[in-house]
Formats: sequence, structure tokens, C-alpha cells
Amino acid sequence: MSDLDVFQGGDFSSDYRLRALCSMIPGSGALLDIGSGNGILGTHVYHRFNSITLSDYSQEIVEMLKKRFTRDKKLKVLELNAEEFVTKEKYNTITVCDVLEHLDDDGGCLRSCRDALAKNGVLFITVPAFQYLYGLRDKKYGHRRRYSKKDLRKVLEENGYSIQSLYYWNCIGVVPYLVSEKIFSKPLHAPARSGDEGVISKIINKFLYAILMVESFTWVPFGLTLVAVCRKKS
Repeated sequence: MSDLDVFQGGDFSSDYRLRALCSMIPGSGALLDIGSGNGILGTHVYHRFNSITLSDYSQEIVEMLKKRFTRDKKLKVLELNAEEFVTKEKYNTITVCDVLEHLDDDGGCLRSCRDALAKNGVLFITVPAFQYLYGLRDKKYGHRRRYSKKDLRKVLEENGYSIQSLYYWNCIGVVPYLVSEKIFSKPLHAPARSGDEGVISKIINKFLYAILMVESFTWVPFGLTLVAVCRKKS
């Protein structure tokens, strides 16, 4: 398995960032998650959607998801190439979280998602922000790029979307990232986001989760992540 597959298949049960992020996903009805990894996003939003389709390009990840959710009729698993895919079903919400930066053709993914959206459906996207911050962690996990607001707005509008909101998120992570990547030249490691359930990790998780939840509903001038909520143009 690749470094990316190993990372995606890891234990994210204590990931404060992911829990806060999932609280921001809009919609109900049918959900399609692009690049699902270990499927943890689907479990976080499970109660809010009538059906959830998890997908990934990696055959190893897909097989892992099928084994994990084989008895859950509400959850489906598809093997999809994120850059170009067709689905029979239409979805009320499609999530593309930390996926576009891996793709040579990010526009192809956006067009496929647009065609898979139901009428008035919502696309929820997250990508890493600021090309200046491109570093060792990006290289390790196969990121082609990081995005500015201008970059993301352009590719969304060119591929048939009207943008409802576009904003920075995870402001609190910028300083640790800069220190680690740009000063010490080491990939940022966040132990509190791993499966470590020690007392210190629990305290850190609760503190950082609270801050990110505040950020989710408050404008911040910068952040490690860009979030976009869009609908396809009529």
C-alpha cells in the first residue's frame, strides 16, 4: 500500500479536526463521499443522511470499507476514479474533503460531481490553503498543489458551480505548521489526532476541538484549509 493508503486507513477516531469538519457538512438525504479513506466521515454524519455512499480509487481501501460496513444497508461502497466517474444515483450532498489537491485533473472531478448532484444538491469541498505552505507533508502524501481562494473560486466557476461560501479554516494550525515545515524542515505530526487516548491527548483534543468549532462559525483571515460550499449552476 502507498503512504497515502496507509495514512487513510489509520485510526481517526480521536481526530478533533475531522469531528469539527463533519459538523460543517450541510444537507440531508443521499450523501456521496469522494475519497473516503477508512470511512470515518460517513460514521460521523451517519444520523443525518438517509443513505451514504463511500468511495475510493484504491482497491485496498475499497475492500477494507466493504468488509467494515458489509452488514450496514444504509452504507454503500463504490470504487471510483475521482477524476472521472459516472453514477446511476443522484446525491443531495457530495463531499470532496482533502482530495482535489491529489488530482492532476481537479476540474474533471468537479464536473463528475456536478453531474452526480441532484437538483439543488450541495457540494462540500476542503483543500489545503496557500501554495507558500507546500512542504514535506504535502510531498509525502502526493499533493499536487495547495490552493488560494482565487484558484479554488476559478476552478469551481469554470466547471459549473455557483459558490455559496468560501472561507479559511483551521487558523490555529498555521503557526505549528510553519514552525515544523519551514523552520525545522520536518513534517508536522499531530499526536492528538491519532488513536492515542491518553489523558493529555484527551485534554488537547477537547481544547482544539472547541477552537475549531468556534472557527466553523466565525470568519478568520487565514487558515491551513479552504472550505467551499457550492451548488451547480442552473
